[in-house]
Amino acid sequence: MGIVVNTVVTPIDVSNSELAEASIAIQNDYIGQQRLDAYSHIVEHANKRKAAFDKRVRTSKCGVIEYKKGDLVQVRDSKLDLTLATESKLLPRWGAPH
Repeated sequence: MGIVVNTVVTPIDVSNSELAEASIAIQNDYIGQQRLDAYSHIVEHANKRKAAFDKRVRTSKCGVIEYKKGDLVQVRDSKLDLTLATESKLLPRWGAPH
């Protein structure tokens, strides 16, 4: 017997019968709720990480740095850090100063 999670064993005569519209609707609602729960968990996790990052920035030596119009900044392309493509190994990680 396979792994059973949160279910009871379904009798053979029920599993061989045609599905009712109501059963399909309930299953679709269940799947939709699982997706919403997963999305909610992702957002909650991101908020916790953002709060931890903000706390580290506030307590750092430099503190919060606010840029004004006219300040010289340079942008880092961090998406290249996670790629394994050979072509990206020689691409510059930093953009031109703005």
